[in-house]
Amino acid sequence: MKRSQKLKLDAKNKRLFFGNGNCDEVRDLCEAICCRTYDVNLSEKEFRSGKYKAREVCRLTRKECENKDSSCVNREWWLERRPDRSCVYLGKDNRCSIYPDRPGACRKFYCRDGWQISFAYLPRGRKPEKERKKGLDEYIMEMLKEDMKFVSNPLTRLKTLFYSREKRELHFVKDVTSKCGLVTSRRDFANPGLDDKALMDLVKFFDGTRDLKAVRRDVNKKLATALSKEDFYRIIWLFNSEGLIIFKHCASVFGEKY
Repeated sequence: MKRSQKLKLDAKNKRLFFGNGNCDEVRDLCEAICCRTYDVNLSEKEFRSGKYKAREVCRLTRKECENKDSSCVNREWWLERRPDRSCVYLGKDNRCSIYPDRPGACRKFYCRDGWQISFAYLPRGRKPEKERKKGLDEYIMEMLKEDMKFVSNPLTRLKTLFYSREKRELHFVKDVTSKCGLVTSRRDFANPGLDDKALMDLVKFFDGTRDLKAVRRDVNKKLATALSKEDFYRIIWLFNSEGLIIFKHCASVFGEKY
């Protein structure tokens, strides 16, 4: 297979494809980018087995975990990395040195669906804005699952927000632990069924005890709204991007005892 046949850019959806996702066919092109990019999460059982060079970290600070409370939901276990960010088990030939005994996260990973990239220019004659936005909406619907649980980020507190329906803008004022003073940000946003108070109240529903399906049901009932699944997921994506809520759990991916 020629190199030109291995690499494909989908500019519309901002994705880069390496052939058919088969590592042996495209490793010379991608140079094991997955092993140089991602933090590899271990299960607690894998971490306790002692088979891997790994560390216990806090998902909020991304530093060594100092909390001795075993019930803490923000504890994670990662494979060690070298100073250049590559996995400690990645060999000079870009192959995994423990491949037969690699962690579960590595076994489940594949890149047949392509890699999301931050930007991509479309050729002349671009499609209208609505059609270009479709790619992100589809990505959000693909990534978020009804059984996911989110919790308010204890390191980021929403002080207030301002929603301008006319300008279709949402302005946030946040108190972030790692920053001095208040932090402001602006996002494009349009939902005529919500106002400032409803959006402020919506953040409070994420306590980590209910999945997205239950939260949407409660939000529509208690705030007297009629958010569709698509509109609700866009708000989840927005709040998560702003650091107001953080992912806690997904039973369909990690199992009930994760």
